[in-house]
Amino acid sequence: MSYQEFKPNSQLHDLIDCYWQSEAPASGISRVLPDGCADLIFNFGGTISNAADNGVSVAKESIAAIGMMTTFRDVVAPSGSNLLGIRFKAGGLSLLTRTSLSEFKNTTVPAGEVIPELNDAFLQELHAITATGERIALIEKMLYSLLAHANITGDKLVTSVTDLILQSQGQIRMSAVADAACISLRQLQRRFKARVGTSLKEYAKVVRFINTSRIIKSARNKSLLEVSFERGYYDHAHLNNEFKQLGGVTPSALK
Repeated sequence: MSYQEFKPNSQLHDLIDCYWQSEAPASGISRVLPDGCADLIFNFGGTISNAADNGVSVAKESIAAIGMMTTFRDVVAPSGSNLLGIRFKAGGLSLLTRTSLSEFKNTTVPAGEVIPELNDAFLQELHAITATGERIALIEKMLYSLLAHANITGDKLVTSVTDLILQSQGQIRMSAVADAACISLRQLQRRFKARVGTSLKEYAKVVRFINTSRIIKSARNKSLLEVSFERGYYDHAHLNNEFKQLGGVTPSALK
């Protein structure tokens, strides 16, 4: 399998983390981990299925919207699969749709259900282009058009809250987040869930998982008990359980 990432135009930097392309000459299983983002996926090949139940994850030759994930997913890609994706920063996708992102958390839905302009006709336009750079240029042209006509204002409060959670690497109490935002926790939870797709606690848990994974891989001389306490887990068992839930592995498997 080949995988590449591409930076967005500077005008879309606040919205998009990256574009990515995945191609697989042979069929195989891949594990997709929570990354704190939502995606749009343009599938130019066969059906991507869920390994657990063989159900459809991304339909053949389609555009799919993937809500934020709070647990891992194993997917099966057929030989010759060809995917191009947009990885949105937390809350970024909400600027393109009036659908609450919480409605498709941990779920894949046809992109046209949340953004009608992302239909079969647009996919066929992309299909007629072979160069990845040209496909991305056409996608960005569509995104600019959507942003110009969506008439959806960004939520600066939610953006500042996601930044705060990222800066803390997921180690911050939700009450402290609400205090910093000068809003009640209940109000903040409602706004955050609609824009990002998860609760504050779920998002912070994913952010902590991502950062802890990096530390375990890089600081091999540290014991997992040390890592547990440094990263805000109660003990080794708590670390173990969260890694199994989010990543499907034990922390020791990363060393």
